[in-house]
Amino acid sequence: MNKRPMTKEEQLKGLQEHWKKHIPFVLAIIDGREIEMRSDSRPENAWKTMVSLDFIQGYEYRIKPVPPWRPFANAAEFMRFADRWIKCRANGELIKATRVDNSGIAAHRRDQISFEFLFKNYEFEDGHPCGTFDDEHALLQD
Repeated sequence: MNKRPMTKEEQLKGLQEHWKKHIPFVLAIIDGREIEMRSDSRPENAWKTMVSLDFIQGYEYRIKPVPPWRPFANAAEFMRFADRWIKCRANGELIKATRVDNSGIAAHRRDQISFEFLFKNYEFEDGHPCGTFDDEHALLQD
């Protein structure tokens, strides 16, 4: 049985539908997130990080979950990081805490920075969030 060739409009519509389902993955990659894949037929297989943006039939995909981070709750939580450089996400400026109390930090030539503001606007020099891993939240995700 011969199937009629698709019109250009049908081809375009098919291409649009194909890529619509991949838009969240493309946006995640732009945001620096990783995409993972595993075989549809073997869901017990571990998720593996994609190394190229090839969506292969027979595989399922997901945006790699981000560990749940939260702002530091108090000075005690921050203290083990007190000697690390902290980078402003907006301009790349590096600061180091000169004083720490339960409401946040002070840095050279800076007013008090709350832990909440620090979490939203800064990261450690190595790129890790300027906060702490929320173990309780992680357990709820499993």
